[in-house]
Amino acid sequence: PRLPEPPAMPRLPLLVALTVLARLEVFAVPVATDTAVDTLTATIGSTPQDLPLIRSNFASFSVEVPTAPTYVNMTAYATLYKQLRDVPNSSGEGPRLRVGGNSADESWWNPGHAKPLPPNVTYDVQPSDLVAIAAFVKDVNGSVVFDSDMRPHAPDWAVEYAQAIDTTIGWDRVAGFEVGNEVDLFPGRIKPSDYEYTDYLDEFRSYVAALSTAVPALKGRIQGSTMCCKSLWYKQIPEYVQEFGHAGGTGALTTLSFHHYPLSTCGGQAIDLSELMQNSASQGIAQLVAPFAQACRAAGVDFWIGEGNSVSCGGASGISDTFGAALWALDIMLEMASVGAHGWNFHGSYRGAYTPIAFPDVKNISSAPVVRPLFYGMLAFSRAAAAHNGAAIMPVKIDSTNPMVHLFALRGNSDAVTVVVLHKDVNATGPAHISVASERRLTGVAKLEWLTVPAAHSGLERLTATSGLTLGGLTYDGTADGTPRGTPSHED
Repeated sequence: PRLPEPPAMPRLPLLVALTVLARLEVFAVPVATDTAVDTLTATIGSTPQDLPLIRSNFASFSVEVPTAPTYVNMTAYATLYKQLRDVPNSSGEGPRLRVGGNSADESWWNPGHAKPLPPNVTYDVQPSDLVAIAAFVKDVNGSVVFDSDMRPHAPDWAVEYAQAIDTTIGWDRVAGFEVGNEVDLFPGRIKPSDYEYTDYLDEFRSYVAALSTAVPALKGRIQGSTMCCKSLWYKQIPEYVQEFGHAGGTGALTTLSFHHYPLSTCGGQAIDLSELMQNSASQGIAQLVAPFAQACRAAGVDFWIGEGNSVSCGGASGISDTFGAALWALDIMLEMASVGAHGWNFHGSYRGAYTPIAFPDVKNISSAPVVRPLFYGMLAFSRAAAAHNGAAIMPVKIDSTNPMVHLFALRGNSDAVTVVVLHKDVNATGPAHISVASERRLTGVAKLEWLTVPAAHSGLERLTATSGLTLGGLTYDGTADGTPRGTPSHED
């Protein structure tokens, strides 16, 4: 279905990031002479919410096992990863790279291709793969999560893979070791059709025991769950994390992973961009996972969206690669942080509609990247949150005429407050007027930065734009190496 074309919107403010160094009483989005059709009034509370601080690696990545060696060798990936970390005032950890996906259950450790491929296994993981991945994450000051095959009933393959990591690269940069991918979809796919959650739980216990015995360094380093889709399974997460967590459990887990894609083209489903802009695609999933994040925190385990993106089954052109996807990504990361999540790994490779960074030519490791709008959303989040070296989500009282206009407030250890405003209404007929006050007295000058597309774009054309984006005056259009172009700009 096609979206109806709304009336022209000369300067609809789609994203604003406002950093308040001290005092902020009222702020109105500059909209020239346009008449505002919506209003939002917000009052920022004085005490941060009781939630985990936002770490500098919240906006992270996920890639399939066979594509990882090529992926990490592309020079511009390192350049762009570092920009998510090297935002002003940040000195934290770089992005996390999770190496897994469906291919994890189709891969095994087979150095030198010494053994023939078993049925349903298509990729031999090599020592050179591990070395290249380890070098990459060290270069970007990041970390990696390796996902292992859970196809066999016995844990032998996973143990061999973990032992290979142990002896080949060590654990300094390894944040976690997964067992299986989207285990709630195992029945009828890689396990018998009558395979149930209790069967998985018994197998996972045996995997954990074998891995902890064979590789002592894995104790407390396993990333659990990787569920995505079946409520009969994922409603068990609170009990699951209680058993394997650190507070009263076995202490096996370091993180728990949940996968999420709000839309899907699997099976030829028809979707459109307006669905991604709906609050159900951001607030809705945050409300779903909030109990999981709370249970993880009580168990001493970090909760991650270990794999996710806009549209499953590879994404959708005209949705996953648009400015709308940038707004969705920023929105959903802030929503996730607001319920206690620790990070989101955006899944993708060096090609495909939903990847944040694409490469038309992967034969030349120095070739120019195509930086998609999704990356702008990730960078905008990092600029708003990671710049504080542990930003806290602030409570905000909001009175708005349009629920599609969102506002978040964050405060860092420097006492600076950042306000992020998003306008996602595809049917809006004009801009919104934003007023912000603070319960706590602040002093200083506010700085306003925009993530936007050219004013020549209007209406739906703004959301469907795949190029022409700028963040704080900078763009990646035409970049040769991942370095942004233009002159940084902001409004005081």
